[in-house]
Amino acid sequence: VGVAISPPHTVELEDGTFGGPNIIPLENLAKALGVKVETVPAEWKNIVAGLQAGRYDFAANLDRTLERAVAIQFTEPVWDYPAVFLVEADSPYATVQDLLESGGTIGTAQGTAHEAAFLRAYPDAKTASTDSFANLIQSLRADRIIAELADLPTAISQAQEDPTLKIILPDPDIYRGLVAYGVPASADARSIQTVNVAIERALNEGVMEAAYAEVGYVTEDQLADAGLLKQ
Repeated sequence: VGVAISPPHTVELEDGTFGGPNIIPLENLAKALGVKVETVPAEWKNIVAGLQAGRYDFAANLDRTLERAVAIQFTEPVWDYPAVFLVEADSPYATVQDLLESGGTIGTAQGTAHEAAFLRAYPDAKTASTDSFANLIQSLRADRIIAELADLPTAISQAQEDPTLKIILPDPDIYRGLVAYGVPASADARSIQTVNVAIERALNEGVMEAAYAEVGYVTEDQLADAGLLKQ
């Protein structure tokens, strides 16, 4: 399994291997087949290329995009997430409309799917693009931007580390990522169906939900109770 780090869903473990909630359905499948899961470190910029080159059988935690679908196949989604905004807790902005009407600069992460979706939806919005979410947080704290556009897992991690930050949840969605396993273009239908059954069982039996809770991840409907939602 090719794995690029994306806490809390895919993380590096103390023994140097990779794991996290996103790997659970594949671990269950491996156990049923009597084989072991071997994780291979990858980066987002090359994880699909590694799958195409045969370095691994699965690429974990991939957004299902049209660009990737041209090159590989996907399983059914393992989880989904919305794009959200991160703001200072004491800022006057509590909705997407507040942000847009303010005329302030919104920070985005260069090359992300949610950046592209936001620019398509709001081409006149004032934005500043940078190469990392860490840089966006620094810009937010320095008042160079009024909000950071991020995926929900990243925003939760940042808000949990710093209680002066809160999340604005767009309604309706600006972007919703469907996250699945990438498999080679040559994978046969029966094999993909088998993996889909493993995903379905892990979701329906509550295994994934329990794993998310264990690592501190909350879903969008739990943000308010967790004290992470800007209100």
